[in-house]
Amino acid sequence: MLRLLRRTVFRPLAAALLLGLCAVGSASGARASESFYDLVRLAQAGANADDMIDYVHHANGRFNLSEHERTVLADLGVDDKVFEAIDEHNRAWEQAQVEPVYVAPATAQPDDLQWDEEAAVPDGDTVNQDVFYRTLSPYGSWFESGGQWVWRPTVAIVDPHWRPYCHRGHWVLTEHGWTWASDYSWGWAPFHYGRWHRHPEYGWVWTPGLDWGPGWVVWRSGGSVCGWAPMPPTMGFRAGVGIEFSGGGSDFGLTSRDFVFVAVTKLFEPRWWDFRHHKDAKREAFEHAPLAHTHLELSGNLIINRGLELSFVERLWGHPVPRFETARPSWKAGEHFRPSLVEGSKVFFFRPTVRPAVTVLPNAIVQARENRFKQFEVARDSRFSKAQVELRVKANERHEALAKEMEAVQERQKQRETAAEASRLRNDRLVKEAEVKRIDVVRKETDNRADRDQLQRAEEDRKHQFEAAKARDAQASKEAGQRRKEADAAEQKRVADAVEAQRRAQDEARRKQDAERAAQQERMKQLQDQQRKAAEADQRAAAERQQAELRKQMDAQRAAQAEAQRRADDQRKAMEAEAKARLDASRRADEQRAQQEKALEQARRDAATRSVERERQAIREERAPQHATPAPAPRAAPPPPPPAPAPQPAPGARDDRKDGDGRKDGDGRRGR
Repeated sequence: MLRLLRRTVFRPLAAALLLGLCAVGSASGARASESFYDLVRLAQAGANADDMIDYVHHANGRFNLSEHERTVLADLGVDDKVFEAIDEHNRAWEQAQVEPVYVAPATAQPDDLQWDEEAAVPDGDTVNQDVFYRTLSPYGSWFESGGQWVWRPTVAIVDPHWRPYCHRGHWVLTEHGWTWASDYSWGWAPFHYGRWHRHPEYGWVWTPGLDWGPGWVVWRSGGSVCGWAPMPPTMGFRAGVGIEFSGGGSDFGLTSRDFVFVAVTKLFEPRWWDFRHHKDAKREAFEHAPLAHTHLELSGNLIINRGLELSFVERLWGHPVPRFETARPSWKAGEHFRPSLVEGSKVFFFRPTVRPAVTVLPNAIVQARENRFKQFEVARDSRFSKAQVELRVKANERHEALAKEMEAVQERQKQRETAAEASRLRNDRLVKEAEVKRIDVVRKETDNRADRDQLQRAEEDRKHQFEAAKARDAQASKEAGQRRKEADAAEQKRVADAVEAQRRAQDEARRKQDAERAAQQERMKQLQDQQRKAAEADQRAAAERQQAELRKQMDAQRAAQAEAQRRADDQRKAMEAEAKARLDASRRADEQRAQQEKALEQARRDAATRSVERERQAIREERAPQHATPAPAPRAAPPPPPPAPAPQPAPGARDDRKDGDGRKDGDGRRGR
């Protein structure tokens, strides 16, 4: 029934919350308290590790969880894989940020929800019984069962294979015997006070108690394994008497399902629960490991459990078992509870004296927290858009609808159980009526036998009284005796036939009852198959819708990434084109500068050549003889073009013009 509820209620509820929380969390930036609140809600809805990891992957923001919030989530049963996904998401989110983005601090804001404000260390060493109601409410749910309040931890909803005295804890040997040291911050109460039992609908639940004990379990040991199971609420302890059990049977009503078996060589491993036996190996260990002598004794005001033989453990383990001394932790009133601390040779336990007084009931505490949740949601939704608020409202409506559906399923289950109980009572009544009839038949047979005995005694008396007439009436008496024998035989046959007819009627009634029971079981099986098929169809439809939504979101993300990549490529191409244009302009400017320098150099050489020719002409004219016949004046040549202005040398360049004797002067003419 619990598996059916998880398939039909918890998983669809977790999916609805996942969609709603992802839509809201993606716009909020996942503030510290909001992301913590969402993960808590997912855990309470029965979401498994894969559902939470999907929520983390689809969140658009950084999960800035504090160490205390991580501890609370671990106490609620959140798997280590979820924390690894959160760390990976934070790293990827930080690498994707181009500009600094504001991240909310890990400390609580004024409008944030204080999740476990009830789970605080009480003041003093003597407390009331309602300390269990207050401190355990954040980590589970309270409900009435059998006229008393019981508590189911949230970790039992997240992990259907969870069981007490198994996960996140280990056994230590102290002066109080085998003592359970839990790694849950709430483990100080349920593992040392009260009793655990398996509820037919909700699984493992805890009933509060007043006496502190190192571990309320019974032990089995044999071969190379040892096992233990929580004591049911029907088991009590009284000083000077020992264990008192109100039920029947030598196994205290416990079966192999209730026990945890592990090899003694693995008992002290850090994660010993990974080596525990399952299914067939567990049943085999239960059959071959007899019930150990669960020896409980009272020393002062403390109960000591020495159910597992120390010599048996040390012989198989091959090492002496370390001894520890119990001590009280130095926790102050108002602080958060912490797991059991093993430090050196001491192990610390918080173990106050509990009074039976109750000042507040769990339903009032739960209602107060729900009111705070609603206030938190109102303050949170005020920061979101209208569409996001509508998504959360739809998620809440789905939550309420699924809760009503769960109540309807529970009501139908109760009706079926009532009908089965009525059928069982009817069968018991028929069996009792058949037994009464059988007793009546036996009584009649006994009366007939007594009548026959009385007749025989009367006959003997008559024989003694009429001994003289016996010879005379021998033949008549013999005939009368024969007739009486025949009558007795006929009477016996009649009684036997009546008994046989009664037996046949009983067998026929039993066969009819068996046929009716088989038909009823077949109808119940068909109904369960129909419900299972309907639940699987709903689950497949919800999964397909969720996958379609996820594919749509992934397509949108891929399109946005492709658009961003295209824009980046266009920008890169534009920058490359601009750089190429600048490079071409620079190359053309260098070519023009080189051509100008080459033209200036050619002009300087031409001017120097013309200057040298003029000087040579002047020298020839001076050396010509005075009496020579003057040659006819040559035709006037056109005046030479004016020399081009000499370019100024570049700063730092060498000046090739000479001055002084044998060197060129400033205007390029050689000195005389």
